Amino acid sequence: FPAAFELGIALQAAEIDAIANNPAAPSFSNTIEAMQSAGDHLGRAGTLFSVLSSSVSNPQVQQVQAEWFPRLTRASNAITFNRALFNRIETLYQQRASLGLSAEQNRLLERTRAQFVRAGAALSPEQQERLGAINQELSSKFTEFNRRLLADEDTAIFINREADLAGLPQSIRDALRAEAVRRGRPNAWAVANTRSSVDPFLTFSQNRRLREQVWRAFKNRGDNGDANDTNAIIADILALRAERAQILGFETHAHLRMDDTMARDPARAQELMERVWRPAVARVHQEVADMQAIANRQRANITIEPWDYLFYAEQVRRDR
Repeated sequence: FPAAFELGIALQAAEIDAIANNPAAPSFSNTIEAMQSAGDHLGRAGTLFSVLSSSVSNPQVQQVQAEWFPRLTRASNAITFNRALFNRIETLYQQRASLGLSAEQNRLLERTRAQFVRAGAALSPEQQERLGAINQELSSKFTEFNRRLLADEDTAIFINREADLAGLPQSIRDALRAEAVRRGRPNAWAVANTRSSVDPFLTFSQNRRLREQVWRAFKNRGDNGDANDTNAIIADILALRAERAQILGFETHAHLRMDDTMARDPARAQELMERVWRPAVARVHQEVADMQAIANRQRANITIEPWDYLFYAEQVRRDR
């Protein structure tokens, strides 16, 4: 992939330079349409790497991410901040009413220009320099955030007594055994700190102590004050996003993100979420009441906690 990325960046840069420095007057064909096929090689490499990194996140893949994602961001910045390219786009945008464009072509021209402006194409060189640095730093921060999160997900809780597997179907027991074997503990069972392993365990395990332990380990990923803690990185990301929004002329990062959406204003999006939130909370209270009734009927002598939710949701489902 590094070789593919390097070649893709070089090819894309050459294609964009050819468009930006075309001696012919800008037209929809030689500018907007030409941009649609620029960077195809890099796009294919990026798509394949995205599939790989979503499925296999080993140290080698993470090393490629750490090294190349900031470089890919820098290559993207170079296109956005290419003044000659943006001038061609802006010329076409200002002339769009007289170009005889179809509705689809006109929409593509408007969207292209809007995306360039929102990414900083119209800023001063000094602002672009700082914005480019922020974009690269954010790329590095997000890569490191994901690396630390994955490191916490690569941990596991080991179970050494078969009695502690009570309630688990055989298929889940087999999966936990296979995970323990993979981790060098062939006589144990391992609950990996991933949703695909945690949720089935929380749904069927009758061992409430272990359910709490598994639930807390999963919910505390990146928040344990150790080498994989993500709190400082999150604070850095928020600060960088806020600065980027200010440079681009927006009040907050939320205003920047919402500007190109149907809601437009973060307050409207917040109001919608609040309208959904209130009935959702009321429904959860009813669900927990149903769970508590079953726990009481079983004389469990507990109050439903988060680590009981999936387990008793399954009990309610069976009861009905």
